Amino acid sequence: IYTGTSGGFFIYNKFNRNYEIINNTSGLSYNDIRSMKVSEGGKLWVGLGNGFIDIFDSKNEKVKTIIIDVQDFTINDFAIKGNEVYFATDFGISQYLIDKNEVKSTFRKLVHLTETPPLKRYIFLVMKSGWEQT
Repeated sequence: IYTGTSGGFFIYNKFNRNYEIINNTSGLSYNDIRSMKVSEGGKLWVGLGNGFIDIFDSKNEKVKTIIIDVQDFTINDFAIKGNEVYFATDFGISQYLIDKNEVKSTFRKLVHLTETPPLKRYIFLVMKSGWEQT
């Protein structure tokens, strides 16, 4: 079980009832966790408050950092489908290709908001094969 906080994230093993704290002293690039998603390969994608993405591999406890942009923004949510990762930010949605280690597309300013909407924890993806909710 993974739990994100403003001080890193916790891993709780429900079988042996042990927990481990992962933060900037153990490899994270930033402690403020804003979103988390486990990929099909079992890697934990961690969206951070500074716009970075850390990928935690629980098999070897290594962290890989992806720097998306030089500006400061927040990774609010992820949708992972095969080789593609879609992430929602303060400014829009971006498509990241895992095998190429690159951002392929970014869709900015999708709507104009006059006030802050209530927090929703969903991304809807419309693809040729249908739609998916995460």
